[in-house]
Amino acid sequence: MMEVLKIVFEGITASFRYPHFTWGRQPTFLMPPPSTIYGLISAAVGEWIAPDTVRFSYHFVYERKTEDLEHVHALTEGKGTFLYHGEKVPKNIEGKINPLRREFLYHPQFTLYLDRVDLRSCFLEPRFPLTLGRSQDLLVLNKLQIVELKQSPHVYWEHTILPWEFRPYTRMGTSVMMPRYIDTSNQRNADFQRYIVLQQRLFSGNDNEGKILPEHQLLRIAGKEPEEYWYDPDTPLVCDAHRGVLFHSFAKAD
Repeated sequence: MMEVLKIVFEGITASFRYPHFTWGRQPTFLMPPPSTIYGLISAAVGEWIAPDTVRFSYHFVYERKTEDLEHVHALTEGKGTFLYHGEKVPKNIEGKINPLRREFLYHPQFTLYLDRVDLRSCFLEPRFPLTLGRSQDLLVLNKLQIVELKQSPHVYWEHTILPWEFRPYTRMGTSVMMPRYIDTSNQRNADFQRYIVLQQRLFSGNDNEGKILPEHQLLRIAGKEPEEYWYDPDTPLVCDAHRGVLFHSFAKAD
């Protein structure tokens, strides 16, 4: 068994911007990037934590995806002067407003698992506001507990991200490149990693050679003995399996 910290949040909105889109329209990832989770943990602790000191897993759902109109204030160095109380004053900055459409996720519900039970007090009394990235995407902490994960070769995963090493063994999920860690000590240099965004339900194991579940719902790793995966025994039981908990790192290849 393995003791982990389980934290259940919910919010009103969330938007995880694709980092390489900078003009016209801002689409959102359907799952929080690991860098967002890193920022959330650091906000609770009150400082940037060492990325190799904690691992995470999560389950993330939302009611619907929609979009809204936002204004971006583009600023440049000021030129010339302007009148202020009848006197000419040099302009420091100039700017203009650029409207754009931003996708966002309505009513996110988010369960976070951390392999650091000592962080419990940090989330009970967070040093900074807990958000999903943007300052307006505030989170409410609904439940916090220490749970014992168990292991089984037969689990399922859904509404989460999977490691890229699973890609050859399943057709399910969408392949994405996400920011894993942003190094604030090195000019905010971003480290990217490939993941699988899984919104469907995927089972491990062979499940009686596919007689119960459709072939596409099974994770098949040919030539290997069935692995033991961590699962949360408090999650719903589906086809004699509980929801799996796959941990990811901010610092090392998974």
